[in-house]
Amino acid sequence: MEEIFKIASSVSTPLALGGFFAAVVFFTFGQIISKGKFPKFTAIIAEDLLALIINRLFWLALIAMTLGFVAYILPNPASDPRHKLETMPSPPFSSPSRVTEHNSWRVFDAWVRQHPEIVRQYGMPKEVKFVSLHEQNFKAGYVAYNVSDAWSVWLFTRTNKFQKLGNPLRHLTPGPGFTVDENVFNEVTRGLNAQEKKIYRSLVEGRVNSAGFKGIGIIGGIGTLYIQNRLRDVFGPPTENEVFVADAVYASADGYEVLAGLRHGLETPNPDSPKSVYVLFRDGSFLRQVQFPQPYR
Repeated sequence: MEEIFKIASSVSTPLALGGFFAAVVFFTFGQIISKGKFPKFTAIIAEDLLALIINRLFWLALIAMTLGFVAYILPNPASDPRHKLETMPSPPFSSPSRVTEHNSWRVFDAWVRQHPEIVRQYGMPKEVKFVSLHEQNFKAGYVAYNVSDAWSVWLFTRTNKFQKLGNPLRHLTPGPGFTVDENVFNEVTRGLNAQEKKIYRSLVEGRVNSAGFKGIGIIGGIGTLYIQNRLRDVFGPPTENEVFVADAVYASADGYEVLAGLRHGLETPNPDSPKSVYVLFRDGSFLRQVQFPQPYR
């Protein structure tokens, strides 16, 4: 019996499965007959019995082989990497949890439910967490500056592409942003001509030197990367100042990343207003989708 189980564990094809069942049935009938429990049969009865055994054995082996072949060629959902995660992981909430966490989670949860096509195609997120960031809109672009994980995403609206950059160690306007670090400015503008330096400088001073610090411009790490990567020509000037967003949802899967719970316009953030969900694909393209938060359940 132990040998039979060893053989069964090595069966991997439909043909082998059919042969295994045939051998088991032959072995079973042989053992029954060898016990001598049956009376002597006439030649005619023995011939009919043998034909019946062979007939049943043939159909049993054929059915087993057919079922095995069907199972062999059909895709196995468990082996599909897109179905490895049947449930979405939940982000680690603070203790006690913050209202901003629940607001962003409502947006992301609603997005997952209303856009299953992305999850079906690219898989369920493997990591979901809360991040704090600064976001700022430009004439032809948008930046989400992630201060929790020290990276930022720059979205180019003209090409529908994005670039992910590491946050700089030194900021153009350190601290609260009221002054310009001249060493950093000289470093990030190295290679620019005098006119180009003047244009970038005006974008910084438009904020730093403004009354009440309310003028529109670029400061901090966003300003550093904006100048360092020469983004004025492709991003255009800023259309607003940076806005802090606490506890946006960041999710990561094999084929994409998601930032959810961000503003959908230049309006003041409101928990019940429509929010933006940015889907960042591995090929460098992105989707921006509007999402209304789900009501509390």
